[in-house]
Amino acid sequence: DNTELTEYVELFWVWYPSAREILHRMKVFNPKNAAYPLSYDLLLTARRFTSLIYREENVYGNRDISEYIKNNSLFQVLEAMQIKEDIRDKEIDMWNY
Repeated sequence: DNTELTEYVELFWVWYPSAREILHRMKVFNPKNAAYPLSYDLLLTARRFTSLIYREENVYGNRDISEYIKNNSLFQVLEAMQIKEDIRDKEIDMWNY
């Protein structure tokens, strides 16, 4: 049985600000501490998940990293890490006056 993921399949996109109220009401099971329920909103804002960046919105539109860095997985991962760092920098700048 070959269950290896060979390509990304875009299922749907959710505009986070419009879904945030619902995500706040819905609870997530916390196997490490059942006495402290988490909401999906807290789970997402606290970044308690694993993710992989494979696309960035930019002047070229929404294009996959693999479209402009071809045949080099290492550079694709490094580009994803750079995008993540840029996102963190923007978030930090939002808190500076």
